[in-house]
Amino acid sequence: MHDGFGIKEGNHVTGEVMHEYLKAYAERSDLLKLIDFETDVIDISRLEGSQGWNLRVHADVERSVQTKKLVIATGVTNHPHRPHFEGAENFGGDILHSAELGAKGASLTTDPSVRAIAILGGGKSAYDAVYFAAAAGRQVEWIMRKSGKGPEWVFPTRTNVGPFSVVRETLPARRIVSLFSPCLWKDGLGWLRYFLHFTSLGKIIARKFWAQIHQVTIDDCGMQKDERTKVLEPETRYFLFTTSIMRTRRMLI
Repeated sequence: MHDGFGIKEGNHVTGEVMHEYLKAYAERSDLLKLIDFETDVIDISRLEGSQGWNLRVHADVERSVQTKKLVIATGVTNHPHRPHFEGAENFGGDILHSAELGAKGASLTTDPSVRAIAILGGGKSAYDAVYFAAAAGRQVEWIMRKSGKGPEWVFPTRTNVGPFSVVRETLPARRIVSLFSPCLWKDGLGWLRYFLHFTSLGKIIARKFWAQIHQVTIDDCGMQKDERTKVLEPETRYFLFTTSIMRTRRMLI
């Protein structure tokens, strides 16, 4: 695809631009004729006497669609979970789920009487809501339970690995990076994996590699630059995870 979507190098892709990109890709590849929009799935059942599925769908009229493969991509949280708050009925202010920010979020940022917004939760949706509220100039109270996992890392697109500046999202796809993680399968690089995960020197190198990735990520996020954000630094479990996987691999071998 072309680069005319208005995203400067080093910036994150916005949801609007992602939509425009996918739309342009579908138009260029002539995929739109294969996609049914604004169509409700009424019923799903197995085909009788053959492999596959029958779907009853409704757009302007009801019809049936047969398919050999079926992917359910509605997500595990497509139905918002609303915790019960004692006294919520007497609160007097808006209580929104993150799924409603797009449709109702303007009521929080355009009403001058709303000066502070409390965000409950520590996941990605909570992070988005915090950014949404703070960017609108509202005071934010971010509430997370101590037993929770805390917020996910949200970091710049590029990072430094040793002397190299790399696009962070490409790191998991690099074979050299995968070598530093234990693997149960034979991938033709067994002697390198053995060195990194079963020899004393290799273990030191692997641990230092992940320690550097951890520290660079924390530095990129800037969590240690302010006392109020130090508490947001997630805990890492690399050493316990690595030890567990290595023990599993020994048992399988």
